[in-house]
Amino acid sequence: MTQQQKAVFRVGGVVVVVALFAYSARSLWTSARQPSGSEKDAITLVCAKCDQETTVPSAEYKKLSRDPQTGGVQCPKCGEKAARIATSRCPKCGRAFPPQPRDAARVCPFCKASLSGDDEEP
Repeated sequence: MTQQQKAVFRVGGVVVVVALFAYSARSLWTSARQPSGSEKDAITLVCAKCDQETTVPSAEYKKLSRDPQTGGVQCPKCGEKAARIATSRCPKCGRAFPPQPRDAARVCPFCKASLSGDDEEP
């Protein structure tokens, strides 16, 4: 095998490796950006009565009965109309919780960790 043939083999090998790397990176990027089927169309509810977190598909959420006075939705676990859509998740304990009143302290309602970005406890 001549030096020229060795050089062509090396260049060809490098091109194949770079192409495989680019294809793999593109595939990983595409799959990471697309939520799985269960995540695309799911709503997390938090019940004030049974203190449970439930994730339901949007289609099931639309079928749940609502309390017109409180705006609560029927909890799939206990049946009470005390569930609300969770809009936040605590970075410390990981529990989901519904929106808090504007004048409420910016702390997790469960572990009381600060949600304002600083690490200080209230």
